[in-house]
Amino acid sequence: MIYGSAEQVTETLESLLRSRRFIINVIIIIAHGLL
Repeated sequence: MIYGSAEQVTETLESLLRSRRFIINVIIIIAHGLL
């Protein structure tokens, strides 16, 4: 059970990091478009 919860937490952290990186990329693209 502990191993499963730890695995779930790592998956959630990975998805959050991916979404944050995706959001940063979108902001950079928009910034380049405005500049």
